Amino acid sequence: MKRQEQREKRANSHMSFKNKFIAWLTTFVVVGVGLGVWTGLQAEGIIDPVFRKLQHSVITTPEPDVPEFDEHGNQIDPSQTPGEDVTNLPTFEPDDDNTTGDVYVFNGEKYRMKKNLVSIVLTGVDTAEWRDVNLYGFQSDVMVLAVINTKDGSVRFVSLPRDTYAKIPLLDAKGNVKGYRWGKLNSAYSQGGNGQKYSYENMLRAISMLFGGVSMPYYIGINMDSVGPLVDCVGGVTLVSEQNLPEYGVVKGETVTLKGEAALKYVRNRKQYGADGSDIGRVKRQMNFIKAFANQCKSAGFVNLITNVLPAMTKYVKYNMTINELVAIATKVQNFDFNNVDMQMLPGAGYKNEYWKVDEAKFQELLLDLYFEKV
Repeated sequence: MKRQEQREKRANSHMSFKNKFIAWLTTFVVVGVGLGVWTGLQAEGIIDPVFRKLQHSVITTPEPDVPEFDEHGNQIDPSQTPGEDVTNLPTFEPDDDNTTGDVYVFNGEKYRMKKNLVSIVLTGVDTAEWRDVNLYGFQSDVMVLAVINTKDGSVRFVSLPRDTYAKIPLLDAKGNVKGYRWGKLNSAYSQGGNGQKYSYENMLRAISMLFGGVSMPYYIGINMDSVGPLVDCVGGVTLVSEQNLPEYGVVKGETVTLKGEAALKYVRNRKQYGADGSDIGRVKRQMNFIKAFANQCKSAGFVNLITNVLPAMTKYVKYNMTINELVAIATKVQNFDFNNVDMQMLPGAGYKNEYWKVDEAKFQELLLDLYFEKV
């Protein structure tokens, strides 16, 4: 009897690992690592029509005129000039002389939105059980904006610190905006229903407002607790460690290969091992981790059949793109050189020892460089 139980336990463990392995392979497909199905799709003329249907960058319709509150819950008087506590978000006005609808006026200058850009927000959500028990709410602790050029296959990444001081939409029970509150950017996820209702949509709405109304139509989200299994699937991530992890034998400054729980601790830690407790040091560490991880994925040379792994994917990954759209994006970025990837952090500085406040001038430069060109 014991032998039978042991065999069943090993079989269940094998299936659990297999399911995780399949799911994470699918995630790599999403970001353009090795893919085996697009050749046939291209031959049948499926890819090009999909590209035309993708939602490319545009300026979205302004949000409704509803009450606005500061981080303390005090209503802000719209008739008064905002104080230093409020970030002046960029505003793009349509050019009245333009008939195509893609020219905007910003600071008296005319700009046209770049063609063929698709924005996807990659996010890691902290759904730890203790947060649920203590009613802390789930939060999008990792947010990376991926701006993909579907013409030349280039990708740019902008890391958005979770503590970014931003305007957060407040929703009613039906998901309608009833007001705004200034606070941490990652709270937009929990404001949207704690992962059950409008969380991802509210996160995209908050990021879109931060970026002057540039549309953020797509997201791909993973559970942070899945980082360990994900990294194990590629044999670990090798990099020069930026922190000590004594219990895992990881020494700062040494080249190490992170796996399992050590990898999760490395990307999640904010307060231990000499960290200052802020999110900024962690963001910089995460950016280097993501780059090393992408390189490892590419060198592994995965070949996936999306149709075979889709059933297992939704357990680990949440997304709002069709499978054809995911494949279409992957076809363009499959040859992208991650060694030269443009990874930036949202420019800003510490604010009130709690927030990351955007540097308005530098952010405007970044925003214009990402999405616009002068007319």
